[in-house]
Amino acid sequence: MGAILRAGREGAGVSLREMSDRVSMVAPYLSQIETGKRPVLPRHIKAYERALVRQQPFGF
Repeated sequence: MGAILRAGREGAGVSLREMSDRVSMVAPYLSQIETGKRPVLPRHIKAYERALVRQQPFGF
């Protein structure tokens, strides 16, 4: 699941540092989630979803 979060972030053109700012979590922690070194929790999925959806105004 971490790899899917990473692919979504990268596909949206968002750097790890920018994602860190958007979700209020430190970049090393996000990196560990994305690489499978830490488990992906439902709150992580929701945070990524909110951060990436907000990038696309009006849902387009």
